[in-house]
Amino acid sequence: MRKLRQDHGRQDVREFTTFAAAGGWYALPTSCVLEAVDAKALRPITTAGPPWAGVIMHGPDAVPVVDLSTLLELKSVETPSVVILLRVEGRARPVGIL
Repeated sequence: MRKLRQDHGRQDVREFTTFAAAGGWYALPTSCVLEAVDAKALRPITTAGPPWAGVIMHGPDAVPVVDLSTLLELKSVETPSVVILLRVEGRARPVGIL
């Protein structure tokens, strides 16, 4: 049996959150993911236009949500069920992706 080296002192380990959207798999640094919420809570805003899907409430704030399949110009193969709320560097408020 080989011993596996465990190097817990390394600082270059990164964690990613993976998710499926528009027929593909994507990953985001876990440090920027606030939470995933049910897309049923999404409220459309028709005046925003593509790629914006609408807003979702997060605490007292309305968070803008972008439709990832529309943004990437991909055909959505299923009805989105989750909005991922993200912390974006340089932005005070979160943003969501459908």
